[in-house]
Amino acid sequence: LGEVITDQLLLKATGEIQLGIDLSQVHDVFIDGTSIRFNVPQPEIVSVELLPEKSQIYDRRQVLFLSNYTGLETEALEAARQQLRVDVNENSAMLELAEEYGKLKLTEFLRNVGYTDVEVNFVEGNPLP
Repeated sequence: LGEVITDQLLLKATGEIQLGIDLSQVHDVFIDGTSIRFNVPQPEIVSVELLPEKSQIYDRRQVLFLSNYTGLETEALEAARQQLRVDVNENSAMLELAEEYGKLKLTEFLRNVGYTDVEVNFVEGNPLP
């Protein structure tokens, strides 16, 4: 019979990833007048959305009379979504950028409510006991 031919799909998926900080996990808060210091967990993935209008199917091969597989695109998109999650978690530059941006936004917010000295510390893992 030779090679086994299977359904194949070559997909270029474009997505949008949102990272966030779980503020319910803030701990070790120290306030002294207009100074505040606290610990927060590192940013984590909040959502991964694929952008269908920016994604493309480059090649699709189906075994005509043997194929009854109708969910090839759906399965490929889900695999792309999962791969984006893996890629973000392995991309230290992206995680560092999310941390810097989170620190900037928290500091800006706290200064707007009256704190002049703000220290935000990121800790690994679940910071609460």
